[in-house]
Amino acid sequence: MSIGRREHLLSLGLLTLGLLAACTDAELFGPSRGNRPDRTRIKGEVCTSDPAEREFPVKVLFLVDTSIGDSNYLNQRADSIQKLLRQYSGANYSFGVIRYAGPLAGTVCGFRNLTPDGFSKFIDDAILGVRCTDAAVNPGRDLSGALSLANSVISGDVLQSSRGLRSRTKYVIILLANGPPTTSLQELWCGSRVPRIPLGGTCSTAYFQAFCENVQPQPQDCERYQYTRIVRGMRELALTNGTQEFYFHIVYQRDPDMAAAAMDDPVAITLYTDMTLSGGGTLYRVANGGLCDAEGGNAQGCIFSNINLDSTESVFVRKQLIVANRNSLPTGRGLKADSDGDGLDDDREINELGTDPRNADTDGDFLSDKIEVMLAATGLNPLLNNLNDNDGDGFIDFPLECPVEGISSSPNAFLPDEDSDGDGLTNCEEILLRSDTTLFDSDADGIPDPIEFRLGSNMISDDTLDDTDNDGLSNLAETRFHLSPIAKDPTTDGIYRYSIRDERQADVISYTQPFQASGVYVVSVSPNSSDGRATIYFQPPADPTQPVSETNPALLAWRDPTDDTPSGSTPGRGPDVFVTADGVYTLHSGASDPLDPEKDLSITVQVVTTMFRDEPVVNDIRLRTSRRTCFEFEVANIALKVTAPRPDTGVEGVNFIDVFLAETPSNNPNSFGIFRVATRTAVLPPLVEDRYPQPDIELTDQDFLLYGD
Repeated sequence: MSIGRREHLLSLGLLTLGLLAACTDAELFGPSRGNRPDRTRIKGEVCTSDPAEREFPVKVLFLVDTSIGDSNYLNQRADSIQKLLRQYSGANYSFGVIRYAGPLAGTVCGFRNLTPDGFSKFIDDAILGVRCTDAAVNPGRDLSGALSLANSVISGDVLQSSRGLRSRTKYVIILLANGPPTTSLQELWCGSRVPRIPLGGTCSTAYFQAFCENVQPQPQDCERYQYTRIVRGMRELALTNGTQEFYFHIVYQRDPDMAAAAMDDPVAITLYTDMTLSGGGTLYRVANGGLCDAEGGNAQGCIFSNINLDSTESVFVRKQLIVANRNSLPTGRGLKADSDGDGLDDDREINELGTDPRNADTDGDFLSDKIEVMLAATGLNPLLNNLNDNDGDGFIDFPLECPVEGISSSPNAFLPDEDSDGDGLTNCEEILLRSDTTLFDSDADGIPDPIEFRLGSNMISDDTLDDTDNDGLSNLAETRFHLSPIAKDPTTDGIYRYSIRDERQADVISYTQPFQASGVYVVSVSPNSSDGRATIYFQPPADPTQPVSETNPALLAWRDPTDDTPSGSTPGRGPDVFVTADGVYTLHSGASDPLDPEKDLSITVQVVTTMFRDEPVVNDIRLRTSRRTCFEFEVANIALKVTAPRPDTGVEGVNFIDVFLAETPSNNPNSFGIFRVATRTAVLPPLVEDRYPQPDIELTDQDFLLYGD
């Protein structure tokens, strides 16, 4: 779903944050009472996200040993990759394949990257490429060359991706090895020296002095240490540059000689154990034989079947829960109305600046009024459109730091309203503010950039423990209580009152979305559903050129992962549901009993018929039981202000209340994490006689939408 920048400010807005404190907040502020006409209260229950459901990026790189010529080996490895692709298909998955044999180049298979652009969603050619062997022409296993190329692929991909994308990405390297490497690292190194170092003891001593003498504790096998160092270096580069997770797994499959002897190669096992320990992964030893049915369900011989490629496996926890009224601005003069939510109160816009308090960008140049006021010394003016040539010098007056697409010849040009991270600040505004255009929270302090911008705290450095206005409260405390972090507040009458209750970890069924069946969105899954791969079936209306209706319906059906009831054309497929209009529909699996809650195997979907495809779709959905942090919350005493009439409706007194949930993985609490937000409105009529006590605002988990992606 695409949201325009200014519309985004309404659905996301300059969202004020106020950290939900611990449960002791309830005791600190006392029990909640009924609401006044100018105060509201918001409450609900929410669970943190499951990364698989949120479809965080997963990038998988296969290193495939092609030194074996046996046809069973060739087909088994290719079928195993193909099976894994079917199991983990989805918009968030991409793959790369490198094959290796002996050190020679230019042979039939050779040592090459089969996905030369790094990672791809389409690797059919690469799968064909691993049905190849250099056993006769180019024998051996040049593992060092394969690792070197893998290192280039990983480091290049990490460093060229944006920090925002990187912070959610999981990298998985899977090395398929049929035996130990045959290339001697020290012999290669000694042979490349000038003058050449003689092989034997002299070479071993020189190699150790060059690579291992200063390592503590000193390794017993310097060459084995070098392999582990390469893997450790890849992992450290990825993680220190903000990658969510990195795993280096090895699948060891005995070569024909060792398979015939029914034993593992001890050199291979020792080396590969050390490498997986350095890479945070696992060594899998698989037996030879068995079929890998890439199209069907027989996975007995699939050599990668035990590897988990789900998005980050860590449980996400609450970092912050913060509520704010974007139309009530805390200042040194108390709470002031901010009708357009731009961080400038209405009084100042009308009486001092001459800007429009109902429009965050009075001059329409995609630079907000507050940005132009802050940077007035650079020539910006909230009353002059900087996309024009106001001074007559033949050039538009837009900041030079922001080359405009269609006007500038710079290869880095972008549209002036582009907002890469969806935080309500345009890329140009973030460039001028030195924040990150790809991160919702540039300094990872749990407070989103637009809130820090609106309240005046530091967006690019964690200042949560600072007390900028020297009033005895930290910037974080003032933000969570909806006070000003940069000016002494004349009163704390409007302080927000937080309470969090029953915070616990719970098992919840999560699900991926059927991205191929466009217009169909899974809302919930019955608690009796099983982990595994389920299926949605979509049949377009008889006349796809006409709107969906009762006389021209589309059809939807569902199959639970373990349902093999002989119903319909596919075992487990439930009855077709007629879709006649946009709305919410419940789909039952074949064995589901709608009248028995204990036997309910169903999903609830929301459909948008205008997005339906014209052809039938069979779309797999992955269900899994995930661990989440769930809690109840309540925030009271949220002050409302009388705002200017809305430009779209003319209604006065509309206040947008935002609830931000900042989530981080439990194994990396200082990461950038993700943000979800729920937004509701409350109205404070300008006439006292029209006011009544405000009702509570109640939220559910489904009200929280993901931002910052």
